[in-house]
Amino acid sequence: MLAGGEIFAAGIAPLHVIIHYGLEGLAGQAVPILMMVCGLLLIFSPEQRTFYVIVSMMLTIGSWITSNLGGFVLGLLLGLVGCSFAFAWTPRRKPAPAAGVQQQPASSEPGPTA
Repeated sequence: MLAGGEIFAAGIAPLHVIIHYGLEGLAGQAVPILMMVCGLLLIFSPEQRTFYVIVSMMLTIGSWITSNLGGFVLGLLLGLVGCSFAFAWTPRRKPAPAAGVQQQPASSEPGPTA
């Protein structure tokens, strides 16, 4: 998400070095926005992280052409590192019961009464 924000900011910066109009300008703004959306989806739906990482990686590499050399290379590097971390990340799982401890099944019978 940080890489998408940096690339987006570099694309709308008031620099007169690189200016894109038309479809090239649209791609320069759409790519970082889609990168940020993939980052949010990765947080809220970690089960599909492999798909989101692959899409983010393709968008990050595509930002080299569409978004001022990937946000003047800084956004490109942040995106590549972030995608690598996200690919290696695994969501938390519920802890398994301790070995040797058996859980008693809940019975529907009432206990003994005195």
